[in-house]
Amino acid sequence: MEVTRALTKAGASVVVGARNPDGAAEALRGLFRVEVDKLDLIDPSSIDALPLVGSTRESRCTSL
Repeated sequence: MEVTRALTKAGASVVVGARNPDGAAEALRGLFRVEVDKLDLIDPSSIDALPLVGSTRESRCTSL
């Protein structure tokens, strides 16, 4: 969470992948330029389904 706060404070748009997207969205409430998507790293189909770059997201993507 602290990395997300620091990045948004610096002006970055952040996509947060979370096993529990509702809980993550609640924890990040109040931050701007944050998008939360479902991501379960032990489920390969969940990884494949996460659209890191697409028509609604910027074409440049950096992951941590």
